[in-house]
Amino acid sequence: TSGSLQGFQVEEDSNFADGVGWMGVISPALSTPGSLHYGSATGTYATGQQNSGSIISNSFTLPSTTISQLSFWLYLDNEYSNGVGSKEWDHLTVSAYRVDKPSEEIMLWDSSSADPVWWQEEAGKAIAPKWTNVSDLDLTPFKGRSVRLRFAFDTLDEDANDYLGVYLDDIKIITT
Repeated sequence: TSGSLQGFQVEEDSNFADGVGWMGVISPALSTPGSLHYGSATGTYATGQQNSGSIISNSFTLPSTTISQLSFWLYLDNEYSNGVGSKEWDHLTVSAYRVDKPSEEIMLWDSSSADPVWWQEEAGKAIAPKWTNVSDLDLTPFKGRSVRLRFAFDTLDEDANDYLGVYLDDIKIITT
C-alpha cells in the first residue's frame, strides 16, 4: 500500500462531508510509503453520528493451480482496543467476491472474532491497539477467477468514537 489509495477505491462513505472515511496516509505505517486509513486526517472518527465506509481493490486474477491467501497488517484503534465496550463495536470486516458474481461475497475476516488478538493486554484487559498481522485468509474459492477485496469499517453507533480508527499496511496475496 502507499500514502494514496493506490490499488483501492472508496466504494461507500456514510457521509463524505464529515471528513471521516478511507484515505492514504504516510504515517503511521509499517513500510514506505504509507498505509490505508479509516478515520480523519486531523484526529478521530468521532462525528456525533454513526459512520461507516468501505474500500475495494482493483480486480485481480488468482492462479488456478496454486493456493492463495490474503495477508495484511492491521492497527485498529477503537473502543475495545482501549478497554471500553465490546469487540463487536467499531469493527472492520474483510471480504472477497468474484468480479462476475459480486452478490456472492465471502467474509474472510471480522475484527469481532478477535483472532488474531489486535490489542495489547494488561491483567487480561485490553489497554491499547497494536500492529497485528492478519494472515492465512483462504482465497481458494476464487482459484482462477478475477476477484476484488473489500475492507469495510462501521462504528454501528454514534457513541465512544473518539479513536484514531483503522490502519492497513502491506496487503499481500501469497501463493503456494
